[in-house]
Amino acid sequence: MLTSEDGVTGGLAGKIAGKVKATAGTLLGNEELTREGNLQEAGADQEAVAAKARAEAEQAEQEAKLEAERRENALEAERLRTELSAEEREAQVAAQAEETEREAAAQAAEDKARAERERRAEEQRASAEAAGEQRRAEQDRETVASVATSQASIERRQAEEDRAAAEQKAAQLEQAADAAARRAQNIDPQES
Repeated sequence: MLTSEDGVTGGLAGKIAGKVKATAGTLLGNEELTREGNLQEAGADQEAVAAKARAEAEQAEQEAKLEAERRENALEAERLRTELSAEEREAQVAAQAEETEREAAAQAAEDKARAERERRAEEQRASAEAAGEQRRAEQDRETVASVATSQASIERRQAEEDRAAAEQKAAQLEQAADAAARRAQNIDPQES
């Protein structure tokens, strides 16, 4: 028989063990075992509730500590802000004024340098554009000359091909005339 001295008293295992004892006690007709199982099950439930309450209490305590630290940090920050003396504030204002003047001078120098860079870039663009126009004009002249040379070459080749074709045609006609003369000679051998 299982008892609370067997070491199974709390948590899910304790609840299950209690349920088993209660069921076994009911089935066996053992009221003491049934009562012990019910008590163990109730104890496990109470232990779970207590553990949950402890966890919630710990969380609430941690949150309270964090809130207290936040408030303390905020008070310290406020105290430090109020400790700044008028002299320190004046020094800050003077330093800010000097920084503003330095920034304005730097911006003016940057603007001047940018304007100079833009002027030089514009001059370079104009120069490059003029050089590009000159190159295009030269290329156009070269293209026209190349096309004229190519055209003349094509016309020479065509003339040579035409002459060769005419010579071939003449040779064919001469061969045809020779063949006709041979046929005529064969038809009437006496006429020659």
